[in-house]
Amino acid sequence: MRKSKYDQSSLPVQDSKSIDSDDNISKIENRVDFETELVNLTNQIKDIKDVIQELKQIKAFVDASVLTFEESAQVLNAAVKTSDNIPDTISRAIIQAENTVVNVKLSDEDKSIFTEYRNKLIEEEKSLFEKQITELKTLHTNHWKEVHKCVKSETSFSLNGKIAKCAVVGFWILYAYFCLTLGGLIIYMKFF
Repeated sequence: MRKSKYDQSSLPVQDSKSIDSDDNISKIENRVDFETELVNLTNQIKDIKDVIQELKQIKAFVDASVLTFEESAQVLNAAVKTSDNIPDTISRAIIQAENTVVNVKLSDEDKSIFTEYRNKLIEEEKSLFEKQITELKTLHTNHWKEVHKCVKSETSFSLNGKIAKCAVVGFWILYAYFCLTLGGLIIYMKFF
């Protein structure tokens, strides 16, 4: 038997039968190791395929989430634009309501109620004007009585002092007010 240059053991040389048997055993062991390794490798490949499948599902979920997020962002942007248009829409609605002509048809009963209240208002305003005219006439009469009293008295009446000037200005203001009020009443009575 030949020695291999790698064989440097100091063991005695065995015969060829024992070497063949050792070779067969080692081949069997190698085959068992190979089959075990093959099974392990197959299991690892299966695990890798499962992980790849899970990663694909996760990627699909993430893609769906991103798509949902983008759609939500678009809806949110549309809502913001819509909310920005709300004041304009309200303004346009108010303007349209102000410019809308409303035709009201009153029944005879409604017209009679309306006329009754209108007449009551006119009567109340007439009585108020008459009361004001009476008060102004009384005030005017009392004022002139006071002026005549001062003129007829033995004391002289002069317009040199501040009080006299204020009295004259007050008189003319009251006289103008009286004329305006009387003129307003006359105009009011003419049209109603």
